[in-house]
Amino acid sequence: MAYQIITAVALIVLLTGLIGNVFYKARKTIKNKNDERWQSIQSKANKATVWYHSLLIVVLGLMIFLDVFYRFQTSYSLSQILNVAFVVLTLQFTIELIFLIYLDKKL
Repeated sequence: MAYQIITAVALIVLLTGLIGNVFYKARKTIKNKNDERWQSIQSKANKATVWYHSLLIVVLGLMIFLDVFYRFQTSYSLSQILNVAFVVLTLQFTIELIFLIYLDKKL
């Protein structure tokens, strides 16, 4: 039951981030007429998502390294693995939205 609640909350956050990201970018692109300032903000926010993906790669590499030397006896269903992978990968839109809002107010 707790796993389903956590998954539902994560999906709500992810959908909010995805929809918010799309509409925020569209609204600001029209408002700012895609000027250099807005392009710079989008570039910096994109760098944050690239950093996030790099962090994911390091964490996955560390998990594989630990699994090679310390055999953990855990079992997960394919459904659980796919749910976690979906949440982790789509979290990039929420991170990008947060950085877009932050950098737009800062700059």
